[in-house]
Amino acid sequence: MMLRIMLSALVLCLGATQVLAADRQPKEHVVQIVSDYNNLRMYFKPKLIIVLPGDTVTWVNEAAEDHNIYSYPDGFPKGAKPLQSPYLKKKNEKWTHTFQKKGTFEYHCIPHLPMGMHGTVIVGRHS
Repeated sequence: MMLRIMLSALVLCLGATQVLAADRQPKEHVVQIVSDYNNLRMYFKPKLIIVLPGDTVTWVNEAAEDHNIYSYPDGFPKGAKPLQSPYLKKKNEKWTHTFQKKGTFEYHCIPHLPMGMHGTVIVGRHS
């Protein structure tokens, strides 16, 4: 009898977890595109971000410097589209992407890759 009660409680908890996950509203995240002229650095902040499927990431150019967000050729999950933004040339110019597919998306800024300007978005749990 006690086992049946415990199993029933477990089933109820798992069901509640599924309902909560289904009711979750997608979140919006921001990645700053930083041009640090004083220290001769260009970078994405944060460099690593973990989101859930359905979440949106907006990259915001913090200076009037040419930047883009571009996937490495093998840097995104199979079946997903690569990240390929236009060049953001103006201060506060933005580009937004909604992530649907779980996996790891590695990206860089083409003109500033030699400076180490790259980042990662993990959608779902890190594998």
